[in-house]
Amino acid sequence: MSTPSKLFVVTAPLPSEPKVGRARVLMQSEHARRAARLSAQAALAPPLRFEKNSDDVPLPYQGWSWSVSHCAQFVAGVVCELGVGVDIEHMRDARAEVVERVLSAEELALLGELTPQMFLRAWTAKEAVLKELGAGLGKLERCRITSLEGPDALALDCDGLRRTVHQLIEPEFVASVSCADGPQAVWLTVRTPISSAAEEHG
Repeated sequence: MSTPSKLFVVTAPLPSEPKVGRARVLMQSEHARRAARLSAQAALAPPLRFEKNSDDVPLPYQGWSWSVSHCAQFVAGVVCELGVGVDIEHMRDARAEVVERVLSAEELALLGELTPQMFLRAWTAKEAVLKELGAGLGKLERCRITSLEGPDALALDCDGLRRTVHQLIEPEFVASVSCADGPQAVWLTVRTPISSAAEEHG
């Protein structure tokens, strides 16, 4: 299998309705999978089956790995022939106890002024790496930011594995994607909720 040169990451907003409850959770999941299907179309991948193992880790399908993410207002999805992880979070302030749990003193010194944007860059980068590796948040403390790689990338180390995480930073959200061997991240930003027709026809 050759290393892919491009990684197509799809982001999109969610519909406003339903607002709460199980119906919204199901809608978030469905729209995240629609984003992954659009990524698959861009990558010329086969139609996906979204199956997971008993630990809730996505299972590859016909040699293609997939990852999805959703927050209160946005979704992200990506497929790749290599292991891949994506995370998206809407812009917001972080509570002090959350910052303390997510970032070490060394990381805080490296990141400098901890704006909401910078915290979410760190948070989503770690989530993306852990998703790529099939690990849960229990390994969060073993995933460390080692350097800033410019305005849209962070370098991380997780259990000795180094990753350069590519990021999309918008006024309303931050998204991160992690993949071994560093294919170029191509961000496909959909400005309206993804309809079933768009999913089917690209």
